[in-house]
Amino acid sequence: MVSTNGAEVTVQSLPAKNGYIVEDDGTGINGTPEDIARLFSINRPMVSTKLLRLPTRGALGNGLRVVAGAVLASGGSLVVTTRNRRIGLRPERDGSTTVVSVDETIFRVGTTV
Repeated sequence: MVSTNGAEVTVQSLPAKNGYIVEDDGTGINGTPEDIARLFSINRPMVSTKLLRLPTRGALGNGLRVVAGAVLASGGSLVVTTRNRRIGLRPERDGSTTVVSVDETIFRVGTTV
């Protein structure tokens, strides 16, 4: 478990060892499903409020792109659950990410990928 921006983050292997779940207890990701798909697009412009690079900050906003690239390269799937929605995403070879499903769900605070 790691704490970031006041949220606790956990990473777990899926039972069949064919993927991972990353979950936090933060405020969730705001925006439409299409906005969230853009955050997970490999070819999106970098959006970061981290203007000063510090060793403790990592790679300045590339994490979601890395996730989308790993899903694309492995032929896997990507589901983001946040703010009472489960959003199925498909990273595309052109670098974009497509929304393939949106389901309403009861979900506590935070985000699960």
